[in-house]
Amino acid sequence: MSNHIETNSLFLNQVCMLAKFGSRPLLQSIGLSDDNTLDRLAALSANDIEDLAIGLGDAFLVVNMDSLLSKLDGNIEMSDECKAFLARGASNKAMKDILGVYDESLCAAWRNDVGVSRIFRRRTLPDKQYKAVWLDLEKLPKPVQAVDLIQLADKHNVSIGAMWRELISGEQHDSKK
Repeated sequence: MSNHIETNSLFLNQVCMLAKFGSRPLLQSIGLSDDNTLDRLAALSANDIEDLAIGLGDAFLVVNMDSLLSKLDGNIEMSDECKAFLARGASNKAMKDILGVYDESLCAAWRNDVGVSRIFRRRTLPDKQYKAVWLDLEKLPKPVQAVDLIQLADKHNVSIGAMWRELISGEQHDSKK
């Protein structure tokens, strides 16, 4: 197999997985907007993907390298959801687990741009609010969504980082039972 065929196979596999498991808006943003095409991609088997990659031969599926290089250079725009999350004291762990932002230096840079209010800087839940916050955290649907944590942070005036830390430690405690 040539390098192009292997690369195309990997790329096609990812595209098919995104189509199959509900990331169609992302695929639409890169130009795959036809529902019929997305349905066909979602239905491809591993063998179909390999056959398609082989059928492409030495043709190379193009990735938007300008966009990739821009992002690697740190020119990533912060979404409104990230702004709201960071403004309420989201920790790097919460950013990674909830929003999929793995670059801690990017989180730090964004945090400086957003500014975090003093009430959202605590990394632990205040004793007087602990029970009320936990009762609300336990009611959240799984998997926990960013918007839910933002609402609870506003309701209780506690940081998302503190709530996420408690959720993680609570899940670890529950799994040991």
